[in-house]
Amino acid sequence: MLLDNGLLYVLCNTVAALNGLEKNIPVSEYKLLTCDIQQLFIAVTIHACSSSGSQYFRVIEDLIVMLGYLQNSKNKRTQNMAVALQLRVLQAAMEFIRTTANHDSENLTDSLQSPSAPHHAIVQKRKSIAGEY
Repeated sequence: MLLDNGLLYVLCNTVAALNGLEKNIPVSEYKLLTCDIQQLFIAVTIHACSSSGSQYFRVIEDLIVMLGYLQNSKNKRTQNMAVALQLRVLQAAMEFIRTTANHDSENLTDSLQSPSAPHHAIVQKRKSIAGEY
């Protein structure tokens, strides 16, 4: 819901504003804020990847495009942060997709192996009931 109401714009505007104010805030607070913003971008990315529907992949595309606009900033730090955030968003998406794919393939392997165990149990019951093979 927040994605539909401008969260991406707010995040990108916050990056631009933060880099415009960097000289007015202590370095430790600046680093903390940039880390928090990065985590918000990652959370938006993971949410978009984990949600069904093509509109959520458009969220990632919009995020990359909006960060691309920040690369045209006159502030060199904003440009560098935009590139770093684009890469981090793509990395988070790839990590999520890889983890999900690995998890799904493990579940598929487990489900393929699981039916054989109950099947053997049924055969064993039949043997004991029938008394012969």
